[in-house]
Amino acid sequence: MEGNSSQTLQKQRLPEMDVMKGILSIMVILGHIVFIEQRSGGVNMISHAAYAQNILVAVWTAPCNMAAFFFVTGFCSSFAQDLPHQILSDAKRLLLPSVTIVSIMSATVALLGKDFAWSYNAPWFLWALFWAKLIFKLLCQHVKSEAVVWFLLVLMSVIGAAMMYYTPEANRLGWQQALVFPLFLAIGAFVRKISLKPWMCYLAGGVYAVFAILTFYYLDWGPLSISAITSVAPEKWPAYFLLATSGTLFVFQVSKLSSRSRFLQFVGKNSLIVYLMHAAFLVIAASYLKSQIVQYYDNSTFQWCFFVLMGLGALLWSCLWALVFNLPFVRWLQGKW
Repeated sequence: MEGNSSQTLQKQRLPEMDVMKGILSIMVILGHIVFIEQRSGGVNMISHAAYAQNILVAVWTAPCNMAAFFFVTGFCSSFAQDLPHQILSDAKRLLLPSVTIVSIMSATVALLGKDFAWSYNAPWFLWALFWAKLIFKLLCQHVKSEAVVWFLLVLMSVIGAAMMYYTPEANRLGWQQALVFPLFLAIGAFVRKISLKPWMCYLAGGVYAVFAILTFYYLDWGPLSISAITSVAPEKWPAYFLLATSGTLFVFQVSKLSSRSRFLQFVGKNSLIVYLMHAAFLVIAASYLKSQIVQYYDNSTFQWCFFVLMGLGALLWSCLWALVFNLPFVRWLQGKW
């Protein structure tokens, strides 16, 4: 997300990393279309045409989507700042927008939405990223053995996933996710130091496809993902880790191939705003189109057109808000001053 790079890398941006964040942001939007449409229409996803969309998102993007965001942060961050400076910088760039921009989103939904009660909900991702960066910084600072650091990161990830699975009610401000994802910060930092050959990333894409098919269609485990909630039981964590890592490396390679895309660069540079604002459009549009959603839910043509148009609408809406939030006198709302 925007604001996760070190000060040096913010001055010298990496186009492929902006593109990667842009791709991941679009994946987030597509995942939320199905969820918000289901909630607004009150329909059963399994028995309607949208089931195919749900599978597309849940099986083929969700296992790696959020892990890949942490990978980007690890790749782009040096973690060379002193601890107080990192805490202050991350609080400004991550936690402040989770209040200011989300409050604007909530007010917008309240003003424009119809038949929908909206309340402020702290974005788990930004809080989890804040805690995860802090955990990773402390481990690197105080644990001298790199092998021990990796062991602790894996152990924390398994424990965090288990806690999300068995005690989701105890999860506040993303602290359980903050145990899961520092491992992917470390993977991003590690990949930055080495030279991955393209064939390795393409192979990772093949591994992702094989294991997505194996776990979902043959083992009947359902989609394996960890985000706001999890479907990953402790015994399934190794499969999730393999999916998350291989999928991330494949998206990393695709981003390199698409690194000249100005549009994806723009979306990636403003991924924090896209993440925080896209849901407002989806909620408002779904609330006004509720009767059509219910009436035509079994119509595949309507359903796929709706899916595409909602995705494009949410993306355009978010980009327009990005232009607004980058104006000089309101940049402070996203922690830029």
